[in-house]
Parts: sequence; C-alpha cells; structure tokens
Amino acid sequence: MDRIGIIPPPKTPLLTERRNATFRPLLSRCLAMARTPMSLRNDATYIDKIIPFGPLEQATAALGQRLQFMDSDMLREKRGRVLMVEWKTPGAVISGGQGYTFDGLTRTGLHTVVIAWGDAGMPTAYQIWGQMAAPEPCDLAELAALFVSWDRWAQVQPLPAAAPPEWQPLVTGKTA
Repeated sequence: MDRIGIIPPPKTPLLTERRNATFRPLLSRCLAMARTPMSLRNDATYIDKIIPFGPLEQATAALGQRLQFMDSDMLREKRGRVLMVEWKTPGAVISGGQGYTFDGLTRTGLHTVVIAWGDAGMPTAYQIWGQMAAPEPCDLAELAALFVSWDRWAQVQPLPAAAPPEWQPLVTGKTA
C-alpha cells in the first residue's frame, strides 16, 4: 500500500498545539499546490480527523486475527450505486489487497472502481477496474466527463433489491 506516515493522535494539549503548528501550514501548502478537484470543507480540522490504522490493526492482532484496512480517496453514492476513485502517482501500482477488494466490490454490479494516475490533482491516465485491461491516457476534462457520465447512468438505474433474509447484518446484542 502506498500510505504515507501515520500520525498518532496527540495525548496532550501541548502536543496537539505542536502538531497543528507543524502540519496545518504544510496541509495548506499541499492543497494550494495540488489544485485538487475535491475540496475540504474545513482544512483546519482535517489533520485532527486522520484515522491512524496502526493501533486498530495491532488491537485486532491481539485478538488473534490481524485485520488490515485500506482507505479510499473518493467515493460517490447515487441510488445505491457507488463510484470509488483511487488516486495514484504516476507509475504506482495497485497492491494485491486493493485488487482483491476492487474485484469483490465490482463483482456485485453496484460498485464502479476507477483508478486515476497523476500529479497535483491533474490526471494523466485512468482505468475502470474490471472493464479495461490497462490504463488509458486522459486529461482532467476526460476524467470529469467520465464521472459525470457515471452519475447520469446511476441516476436512471433501478434501486438495488433488498438483501436476501440470509444476509443479516452483524448483531452485537448491544441496545441503543
């Protein structure tokens, strides 16, 4: 996986202040340079909301089964369909775990996974998982058109059927 460093949540107000002083200006510079097509509604709290995977993965290992998690760069839901976008730097590859996840999601017919490659929020190639054998070159306008096309397609799809009774959600036994 191409994760950058995981920053554990600070334990004291002094550490919070020090972390914010270090990372908030860096985040602002990165966002300004990225010209990213997505926006953060409140970049001042973005760093505080980054979920570190490490402690949770270690806690599951202590219970005898280490669960590994992945993040998603962009998600859009429309009428029960999900568009998942994974953004990669040029030359980056999809890890085996991501590939298995993408296979499982697209097999349902309810999820479309698009991998986009590029720098600074500007795509240079894309691949629709399970539909294209290899990435194809693109620019921002072409990728945006693909996403608008997906949105229009999803808008006219019938709502997915309810899950069969044997597909029960996890029941913890806890009450509200």
